[in-house]
Amino acid sequence: MKRLTPVRRSLLAALGGALLLAGASTGAAADSQKRVRAVAKQPIKVDANRNKLLDDLEGRLAAAAPAAQLNVIVTLKADATKTRVADLSRLVGGFRVGRRISVIDGFSAWVTPAEARALARVPWVRRVEENSVVRALNDGAQASFGVSKARVDSPNLDGDGDGNVAAYSRSDLVAAVIDTGIDAGHSDLDEGKVLAFKDFVNGRTTAYDDEGHGTHVAATIAGDGDGRADGANRGVAPAAGLVGVKVLDANGSGTMENVAAAIDWVVQNKDVYGIEAINLSLGASGCSDGTDATSLAVNNAQAAGLVVAVAAGNEGPGTCTIGTPGAAAGALTVGAMADTAELGFSQAPFSSRGPTADGRIKPDISAPGVDIASAAANTGNGYAVYSGTSMATPFVAGLALLMRDAAPAATPQQVRDAIRTTAVDWGRAGVDAEYGAGRLDAYAALKAIGAALGTGQAVPAHQLFEGTLSGSGAVVSYQLPVASTEFPIAATLIHPGMTAGAAYNPDFDLYLYDPAGTLVASAETVSRQETIGFKPTATGTYTLRVRSYNGSGAYYVDVSAGLGTVTAPPAPTTVTAAPTSVTRYSGSLRSGGAAQLAADDDAFYAVNSTTSGTRVTDWYGMLPATNELQSLRITYRGKASASCTQQVSVYNWTTGIWTRLDQRTAGTTEVEVGASATGTIADYVSGASGTGDVAVRVRCSRGDTVSFFTSGDLLRIAYQR
Repeated sequence: MKRLTPVRRSLLAALGGALLLAGASTGAAADSQKRVRAVAKQPIKVDANRNKLLDDLEGRLAAAAPAAQLNVIVTLKADATKTRVADLSRLVGGFRVGRRISVIDGFSAWVTPAEARALARVPWVRRVEENSVVRALNDGAQASFGVSKARVDSPNLDGDGDGNVAAYSRSDLVAAVIDTGIDAGHSDLDEGKVLAFKDFVNGRTTAYDDEGHGTHVAATIAGDGDGRADGANRGVAPAAGLVGVKVLDANGSGTMENVAAAIDWVVQNKDVYGIEAINLSLGASGCSDGTDATSLAVNNAQAAGLVVAVAAGNEGPGTCTIGTPGAAAGALTVGAMADTAELGFSQAPFSSRGPTADGRIKPDISAPGVDIASAAANTGNGYAVYSGTSMATPFVAGLALLMRDAAPAATPQQVRDAIRTTAVDWGRAGVDAEYGAGRLDAYAALKAIGAALGTGQAVPAHQLFEGTLSGSGAVVSYQLPVASTEFPIAATLIHPGMTAGAAYNPDFDLYLYDPAGTLVASAETVSRQETIGFKPTATGTYTLRVRSYNGSGAYYVDVSAGLGTVTAPPAPTTVTAAPTSVTRYSGSLRSGGAAQLAADDDAFYAVNSTTSGTRVTDWYGMLPATNELQSLRITYRGKASASCTQQVSVYNWTTGIWTRLDQRTAGTTEVEVGASATGTIADYVSGASGTGDVAVRVRCSRGDTVSFFTSGDLLRIAYQR
């Protein structure tokens, strides 16, 4: 995908008259008009009417001729065996089958519009979707985000697992790069670093890269830096191994069918090559709900034990711009930030934003992705500088390898949790759809997972300012006492109420003045996000000014500067809590109480179902927690005497709504539910400050008149503060 460039202000004079400038008192000239670049509306990959045809495909079907052949991906509710797929083809008209993809129980095919609709009516077909086009999403970063300091503190933390940094094997930490290929002859990637290569485009068996994107990505993960005498451009895990999987052609383009098949191949071969992580710096445009075939493949890869790092996309700064597979629930979805070598910490304007089409928070984390130097394919030892979430994603994939190097038994979820919970909160408090959990702190994540590290890297201070402007011409100024010139001054302004990437109204601009009152940086676009960066040469009080060029509304500004050098915060403290009380909504007490939910010990809190109408057990527990929590994970273990539909929910004290975290069928075998709350975490704790309560509700129901009872063995919350 191409990154979106903010629309710059144009100076337009009235015909036959002079150009009139307004707002001179602010030190910046305001123009008579700004332009908003038209952006084509991107497809939404959801099934809004639940007819098993994704909406973007339905649009194609409506416009297609009856005999048109459309390339689709079909997922089933059963194994996509050769016999079952052949039977399905005969059943609906004899369509041509492409590739079967076991990781998603699906296959690709060429179908007519009538055959597509007929497939959707087959009971054991789960979903029919278009085989969408995907494209590549194109060492200050390592220093700013904590990798360099971690390597100093723990020199062996490098991805080497076989004890020989000069050789590569399946015993090393290994990442699969699903991309345009890998140039295994580049000096940063040679000497056997590429353990295997699979080509879904041209069927070649020797590693190559005819576009260059995959080589840049691969070396960001694991390049050994040999292309320069000082090794300055080495990757995050320089002693790790790589597996190349080519799905994008010489133009950086491919299909979802090949991506899903590539993920399937990696899952089937992960033990053969020792693969620990997958990097997907690619995606389809649009806004996805994460239920498409490729997202399903990502989810299944994570369930198979792989960390799957996926680029958020380069369609920002508008909201709901994360397509597939970045919207997958199992993806560790990565947005892009600038680092301190690139005029300071700030979110890249091109970085795609959430929420997903079904309302979930994405991205998960923001990592360095602006002006990243890495290996240039087919140059021998040259380097290229690229920007994009494609460049931020391999940074996180490389970090995942280091984390599994430090803690070999860590699960993908534990790696993901450590990355998210140690992130430096950016934007409004809590996880949000702009930055995810915040700015990646690789040092803190490694320390949290168990690496023997000390004190983190020095970083600039971070300050959030929030406010509103009442109308055109309104101004708010903030004083920035800069005590150190070591770091740039960076500021990122976002309009939270705007969904489009750019608009005339509201339109706020951003200005920075030095201690003498001289304008040193400004951002005057119609973008949803304004960003400035400046490297100060003198200390003193700088002024950051927010001015409305047009309209009114809310804004917030993240500032990063040498307002006093700070170190990375210590790893969060994890606290667990059990219920202090339980209350029944429906049903009668059979035995036990809150005390029986404190431990997984086969001592149960049991509730009889109602005896008339729909049979239901419904109760909630109150568990103590602080309002200053950074994350919240809920665990419930229980069973039922007869099959029932179980829902686990948490109460949002701000909205007054129960938020469902999990739904599944419960039966006579005890099962465990583990789910994390998203959004503003403090909303799930009663009260405005101090200690409050988290309310967790467990409801089980049947659609008939069979009475039953449920038995809860464990209810626990774990949060970090």
